[in-house]
Order: sequence, then structure tokens, then C-alpha cells
Amino acid sequence: MSTPTGSPVATSLKDYLLSKADEYGVRDRNARRKEWLEAVGGLLDQIRGWMGEADPEGLLDVIPYQVSRSERGYGTYDAPALQIRFGPAEVTIEPISAEANTSLDVALERNQSATSTARTAGRIDVSNGLRTCHLFRLQRDGGYEWSIRRPDGFVKLDRAEFESVLKELLA
Repeated sequence: MSTPTGSPVATSLKDYLLSKADEYGVRDRNARRKEWLEAVGGLLDQIRGWMGEADPEGLLDVIPYQVSRSERGYGTYDAPALQIRFGPAEVTIEPISAEANTSLDVALERNQSATSTARTAGRIDVSNGLRTCHLFRLQRDGGYEWSIRRPDGFVKLDRAEFESVLKELLA
């Protein structure tokens, strides 16, 4: 049996799936999606740790939940997210995309005159519904780091930067 183009047709579903897996990028997609979800989960764990240190009395309500995303090259998946409540204020931390489709020239922190090209490898939004702060996972110098987009550029995400964002959004 052959297709209208004359190429042979796989004899079983298994043969068909194996023959098309690389063409459709299924194997790569699963690996990319797993790596992205591990990065998101790691950041949310870090954030929960920072909040636990800053809030030993448990004044914040931190509620984990899932968001559904569908992205070309990643398929449809459920990603972890957080909702933070403090009194009447509410902030969500949600992954938006594993691919932000942007190349960035980022000034190196130790030498503002030097630049290196960084590629965005994901975006997470921290929002109170009126204001949103974008966290970008930047790939550069052979590794990844989470950074906050500020008006004057990108700042590496650390506890102090996160606390600053959270205070601003909870106000």
C-alpha cells in the first residue's frame, strides 16, 4: 500500500508513530516541555521558600493551582502556578510561555559596558490584575537564570527583588 505521493504506508500504528515521531518533533517536544515544567516548578519552590522566610507567622495565603497552556513545539500541558492572598489583595504567579520569541542584548551585571546576547527561554507573569511584572528565564553563557524586566533593563531575580515586586503588587 502507498500514499498518493507513492511513499509506502506504515503497516501498523506502531510503525506509523515511530516513522512520524521525529518528523513531528514529538520526542523533542516531550523533553522541552519536561525541562520547562521543571524550571517553572523550581522557581515556584524558590518563591515559596522566600515567602516562608519572610512570613513565619503565615499571614499570606499561598495557594498552588494549575494553568493549562498550549504552545507550538510544546503541545498542551498543565503548569504549576501560585495565588498569594494578603487581606483584600491577591497576586497570581503564572507561567505564560516557554518561548518568548525574543533575542535580547543584556548588559552584564559585572561590566555594564559589555553585552552578551541572551535568549529568552520562558516567561512568568506576577500580577495583581491591574499591574503585571514579567519574569524571564534567560539563557546565556551556557546556563539559565530568572530575571525581572525593569524599565532600565533586566535584573537578576533574587529574594530582595521578588519581595520588592510582591510588596508593590500587594499594596
